[in-house]
Amino acid sequence: MKATAWLASCPGLLRVFEEYRQRLGRPVGEAVNVRADGMVELQPGSALSALSHDCEPERAQAAINQLRPSNPATGTQSVTGAAWRDVPTTCVRCGDDRMPELVSARFSGPSVERVELPTGHCPNWSRPDLVADVLASIAKRISA
Repeated sequence: MKATAWLASCPGLLRVFEEYRQRLGRPVGEAVNVRADGMVELQPGSALSALSHDCEPERAQAAINQLRPSNPATGTQSVTGAAWRDVPTTCVRCGDDRMPELVSARFSGPSVERVELPTGHCPNWSRPDLVADVLASIAKRISA
């Protein structure tokens, strides 16, 4: 592996929102459903607002239609092996992201490049051209 690219996301979001809620004494973040099997899923209206606010309506709906339930355990488990610790990595942060800043600050080290895009949480849906530019830049750099 020559390099990695990471679109910063928010594992452990439910735990963090619960901590914020307890401090503030009111709900925060997007609304989720906890299924009988323990998996969680964003409620569609909340997901549209939190994840796709900068997308064209048709693209936003297409993105929301592809959401799948997730396991909240991912936010409670330590990362024991991560390529970004050993190989050059680009962390893409979204400047207009409505989600709390949870992940990108954890990426540090001499081989971590940070790129900020002027997008919401899902730049691959709202501005795929910018994501393609970042990936092309990485490919050019590692093939030189």
